[in-house]
Amino acid sequence: MEKGLKAWLIQLGEEDPPLTHDLRRLLRLLDGWGAQASGWKDLGVLTVYAVQFRYDADPTPLGLDRSACNQRVNELLLHVERQLRPASEPPQA
Repeated sequence: MEKGLKAWLIQLGEEDPPLTHDLRRLLRLLDGWGAQASGWKDLGVLTVYAVQFRYDADPTPLGLDRSACNQRVNELLLHVERQLRPASEPPQA
């Protein structure tokens, strides 16, 4: 998800996205570029996972609905993919 948000930022013109795992920060940056990313702000809660699972040997479970989160992340990544697709390229089914 983090890489997808950074790719979206680059597509909008951000030449050097920040080196961060903070999904909330990346979503705010997207809003600053006029990308209307606030509809995805609920996924900012996953920032804790981005850091914990990368750096902690035994992360504390946070009790998320994994199925619902996976669905939302997949929706976001599909949205980002659509943003990155050239205007002349037809949508994929």
